[in-house]
Amino acid sequence: MAAAHGRPGLHAVPAAVALALESDARLADTLDALVVGYEIGARLGAAWRIRAGMHVDGTWGTIAAAASAAAVMHARARDALSNAVEAAACLIPASLYAPARQGATTRNLYAAHAVSRGIETALALTAGITAPQQAIGQAAALTFDPTQAVALTPPGPWLVLQGYFKPFAAVRHVHYGAQAGLDWRATFGTDTESITAIGLQTYPEAATYCGNRAPTTAIQAQFSLTYGLAHALARGGLGPDAYDVNALRDPEINRLEALTVVEETGAFDTGRGATLTIEANGRETNVSVDRVDGDTDQPMTREAVVAKFLKFATPRLGAETAVDLAHRIVDTPLSQPLTRVLSGD
Repeated sequence: MAAAHGRPGLHAVPAAVALALESDARLADTLDALVVGYEIGARLGAAWRIRAGMHVDGTWGTIAAAASAAAVMHARARDALSNAVEAAACLIPASLYAPARQGATTRNLYAAHAVSRGIETALALTAGITAPQQAIGQAAALTFDPTQAVALTPPGPWLVLQGYFKPFAAVRHVHYGAQAGLDWRATFGTDTESITAIGLQTYPEAATYCGNRAPTTAIQAQFSLTYGLAHALARGGLGPDAYDVNALRDPEINRLEALTVVEETGAFDTGRGATLTIEANGRETNVSVDRVDGDTDQPMTREAVVAKFLKFATPRLGAETAVDLAHRIVDTPLSQPLTRVLSGD
């Protein structure tokens, strides 16, 4: 979620689903718990800012996971949620950005550890462990950067409605440059070998978190503005195949990535976006985007979301099973148990 500068759903969903499957909860109650964790996590992410050198996954998401788990176990009881939030605030890690920069996959553990920690916290409280008061305020001051903190989003707006699905297999900050690359291909052609210079203007947060150059591993490439743009320009997409060894060593992608100069700007009306300037055949051309599929005012359609699910699930499950599961996920009545969504029984 853009306003949260992170992914509350990545932490809230697994915790809600795990506890709901264990208790055979209705789909309605599962979604209710998911929303509770999402709203709490999103508000913390919007109000708190990680310190330099940190990665957002696994930090305030610990609290989102604990809230989701407690909501399933205690039917969203106020005291249970309050205790879960305060207890989880005592256990927030300062996840490092170093793995993403160096290509180490430790980063892939951050969200999983936060979900596990959140579930364990909710279970421990049920077993009699007690939570302190005002721990969440101390966590904000000690773990995060208090000089950049802002007020919590007040009740009223549903932040879950600002969530999104991602069309590309990359960090969200990479999407705007990649879309600009695809738009350039659509307008000016697919011949990239004549390109002699590339300039990419984008918003500061994208440059800060996705500044990896010449990536040699998948995780480095997923956090690379220049690689995502180069792959989109050269190959016309940015899917999982962008991160296999052949793509990472592709001479034309590597050449385009090396040509790209990134410049920060705050000029985009939506807060996010990219302007791509390319010199080819002695001519300068420009493409700008300030929104991509999945943004709040440009959501992916149901058909597009299902198509993405089928693209990735079919190789693992087979076409018939994947289609059946997709329809159960989107069509099962809320009164049915979550187990029915997964089993079809």
